[in-house]
Amino acid sequence: MAVTVDGSAIFDSSTILGYFDAETEISLTYVLMSADNSEAFAIYMPRVKVGSGTTDDGEKNIILSFDGTALEYTGSGVGIQKTTIFVQDTTLV
Repeated sequence: MAVTVDGSAIFDSSTILGYFDAETEISLTYVLMSADNSEAFAIYMPRVKVGSGTTDDGEKNIILSFDGTALEYTGSGVGIQKTTIFVQDTTLV
């Protein structure tokens, strides 16, 4: 399965650009919560390679936009299955 990633983050350090420059694999988690925090939808990718990064340095916080590819997890972390993407919805029991 091929999973592409597009994201944005507030640029407060050069860490994520360093991931791109060093071709470092990272993990990404997106969590969407209801207003009262009673429900959540989470997406977890245990192995992501950042492909590029650009900054928007206008008259506000610097926003970093990046893209990448989620890869199949091949490690041996406890509780992490060998998959590309995990999806969890707390409303499904």
